[in-house]
Amino acid sequence: MSDFRSADVALGGQGAPLVPLFDSVFLRDSTRNVIALNIGGIANITLLPASKAEPVIAFDTGPGNVLIDASTTMFFGKNYDKNGSIAAAGRPIRTMLEQLKDHKFISQKPPKSTGREVFNKSWLEKRIRTTFQPSIPSEDVVRTITEFTSWSIAENIRLFADPTSKIIASGGGIHNKTLMQLLKNELPKASIITSDEIGINSDAKEALCFAFLAYRTLGGLTGNIPSVTGASREAILGSVSKV
Repeated sequence: MSDFRSADVALGGQGAPLVPLFDSVFLRDSTRNVIALNIGGIANITLLPASKAEPVIAFDTGPGNVLIDASTTMFFGKNYDKNGSIAAAGRPIRTMLEQLKDHKFISQKPPKSTGREVFNKSWLEKRIRTTFQPSIPSEDVVRTITEFTSWSIAENIRLFADPTSKIIASGGGIHNKTLMQLLKNELPKASIITSDEIGINSDAKEALCFAFLAYRTLGGLTGNIPSVTGASREAILGSVSKV
């Protein structure tokens, strides 16, 4: 199986995201609103209303691990903050945090998407340069960026979703204990769990999704959600190739 996106694009869609169909089938709850949260390099959410009469919506919220990883590389020579232990040892730098929060993408209305072309090391370095002093512990920088990341996810949920939803999180960011605790602090009325807790391996969720899409294609079933991708209608996705 290959080329899952072309059929959606041919119908005027963006060809992405495709994971929300998996979310809709396996994570939806008829008794309450659910938010599927993926914290990869960039964070994104799928809004799954309890009522099937309401459309499924999905969009990027902003940085996931990308800025945290950049800061740990810059200040500690590490690829990532294992378990969020560096951030846990620091305190937020308020001036830096407020400057980070000023990014217009966070409050931009969906549909929206972003990537490393927007949130990257160069962008971060400029913000750090204007607010960081040599006397400030490096742990404080990582803590500040971790707080910004949790705030940006939560702010999107407060602005465009139901902050009392059940949130099912997956992706590498769930292993950052400090990030997850800060997210819980930001959304005290939400119920936040990981997909592992309901039997879906959080690190393999995307692979499972595309296996599910392949299954649907082989069964002659559609694989996109027009309210998510912008396509004019549902379509069977992918090409079946014989070796």
